[in-house]
Amino acid sequence: MVLIGLAIIEPSVSVAAEEERVESVEVQLNLGSDVYDGLRDRMEFSIGRVGEKILLARSISVLEANRVSLETAIFKVFSKALNGFELERVDLFPGRHSKIIVQLRPAPPLVKKVIVHLLIEGVSPEITELSQDITKLLEKELSRILIGLPVDSIAWSEGIIDQAVHYLVEKELPGYDCRFSMNTGPETEFEIVLKPIAPVIENIKVSYNSTNFPDWLVRRKVKPYQECFNILKGLPVLFLKHYQVRLENYLTGYLNGLSEMERAGLKVKLGIEAGVTTRIKVKAESETFQNRLEARYFIGDETDFGNFQCYLGYKVDESELYARYFWGDHPGGRLSAGYRWQLASNFTAALEYEFDHYYKTIWFHNQFDRGDYFDLRIGIDGSPNEAVIGIFINDHLNLELVTYDDRYGLQFMFHF
Repeated sequence: MVLIGLAIIEPSVSVAAEEERVESVEVQLNLGSDVYDGLRDRMEFSIGRVGEKILLARSISVLEANRVSLETAIFKVFSKALNGFELERVDLFPGRHSKIIVQLRPAPPLVKKVIVHLLIEGVSPEITELSQDITKLLEKELSRILIGLPVDSIAWSEGIIDQAVHYLVEKELPGYDCRFSMNTGPETEFEIVLKPIAPVIENIKVSYNSTNFPDWLVRRKVKPYQECFNILKGLPVLFLKHYQVRLENYLTGYLNGLSEMERAGLKVKLGIEAGVTTRIKVKAESETFQNRLEARYFIGDETDFGNFQCYLGYKVDESELYARYFWGDHPGGRLSAGYRWQLASNFTAALEYEFDHYYKTIWFHNQFDRGDYFDLRIGIDGSPNEAVIGIFINDHLNLELVTYDDRYGLQFMFHF
């Protein structure tokens, strides 16, 4: 078809060498509806390539003289090339930078709805359920590409659609490769099958801790339900990292919804460290009762000593009534009771009374996000002062820099 068109414009006499010729060809598509930019670019590129074959390096004066017959030839070529679109008009504007304006109209039937069926290999049903909003997102993005497009045009648009599907999967479902099939029509259906790409999660290790309950009690309450963590097995590590917050919230909500947790008055916070061996840290706190058992050993400039502390507290809103009891040596006395209230998110103050020596103390405590802390205890009426800088080592062990009045030293604190 193109060669026939060219024969129409071939001159019968030689053209002067210096005559102006076409150096570039621009294509402008006017469509009767919005079309996905990638598809429009593809159409303009295809038409532009044909236009270049017809026009590039041709004499401008010859093109102008044969403009009508050339537009007819281009019309015939594009009428058969662009399935799904009706070609209404072709306008050619010859020049050094020639322009072709093509008027198209989508031919029914058009795509009116897109449905996506997402199948994920090797994962639990819970993960598929959690991925429903991702499926809706894929439907939304593919609808933006396809709705309004002629059904007959999908066949030659598959390259663009293939790129779009793989891009969306790579963006929204990292760690998966995909294959898909289409059932085209006014309701176009996609079946997208995802296959995990290594590395995937093979093992899960769980640790338990609490600042106000013994770890063994947290472990006893939560461990019977930790099988819920197995939904992570088989997931690509990249996928878990991408949706880590969502999965942490899902598992946290599941554990906090258990009647066992409610009866124990525990609220769980859960953290995930993604890897082939994924580590899950379960931290449980009580919203009402505080219970801690700690052992300390002080190494000072004069004498060393050790003690055990049992702490019991009852919280009401932002305040707390508490009692502390020490076994062993402790400069601040053996049995104390106090009232603590919150000054800021990580900063509390307390008034405390010790029953054996009648010590009265103002206590300030600041907890840092990493787990480190600072305690300042100011004695009233000759009661001893105390300052502690606590350095977090792990969930059970802290190193403390301590001063009791004029005694300085290091203190190891073990949290049971």
